[in-house]
Amino acid sequence: MSHRLHPAQLVPAVLLMAAAIGGCSASASPAADQPAPAGRATAAAPLSHALPQDPVPMVLPATGADTRLTVGLGTFGQTVSAAVTARCAHDAGRPRPQGPPPMFVRLGALPDLDLLERDGFNGGPAPDLPSVLRTAADSAEPGAASADDSDAVVLRCAAAGTTAVRALDALSSPLQSEWWNTLDTLRSQPRVRHALAEVPKCLDRRHNLRVDNEDDFFALVDSRLAEHADDTTALVREDHELAGAYADCMRPVEAVREPLRQKLRERFVAENSREIASLRSQLGPAVRELEKRHGVHISFPTL
Repeated sequence: MSHRLHPAQLVPAVLLMAAAIGGCSASASPAADQPAPAGRATAAAPLSHALPQDPVPMVLPATGADTRLTVGLGTFGQTVSAAVTARCAHDAGRPRPQGPPPMFVRLGALPDLDLLERDGFNGGPAPDLPSVLRTAADSAEPGAASADDSDAVVLRCAAAGTTAVRALDALSSPLQSEWWNTLDTLRSQPRVRHALAEVPKCLDRRHNLRVDNEDDFFALVDSRLAEHADDTTALVREDHELAGAYADCMRPVEAVREPLRQKLRERFVAENSREIASLRSQLGPAVRELEKRHGVHISFPTL
């Protein structure tokens, strides 16, 4: 799927990365729950469909590579919910609900620098979607139903979509929310703060990008991409150059943070052994059951 990109469509995806220079935060980390901007570029990049043997990194990511599993799981839940909602509307004789399809959205506070360097801020693969979400329009006709009836159908179908993934969410969401809060403690680590302070210096020295902080950098990204809003080729080139500069200067930061996150995860797993045991025994079967029931296949972005 490829569309001309406009600045307003680029900003949301770029801003998902803004918290990364500033450290992990609970508010920024669950960025996969936010909808992808319309018109986001996609590429013919490989996808993985294999569930990891241990689901812990998928729910409690500590590295950029882990986040590919995390966003895949989040997108899978969104896709199941959207597919159930769409089929419910179709069965009720209503058009399929409009809106952007589920997309992989990066976790801003835990950057996947390898994928970022390859895809840019606004590129990357799209997840596998069932046919009910791939069709351009639904063939069902609203008929002569009243507005009140249509509203009731919308609410009922949305509730059905939410209910379909409630058990899956219950297995992972509470534990993951606690994990984001745990990661937030890294912001005060002296080594992390020192590494982050070097990022603007690196951007200036190595890439001639003069910024004082993360807000300045992403404002610069927005400005430069806006200059190429009518030239997709130039826009994609600029996007990749800026993302490459960001990835280059963030690698020393991640070299410091990843080992700290992994140690935190080891302690977190030990302190939540009962919940982790449930996660390990139930998450994989829950995903497979939803795949079989709703015709949705889990997929993960990969290198």
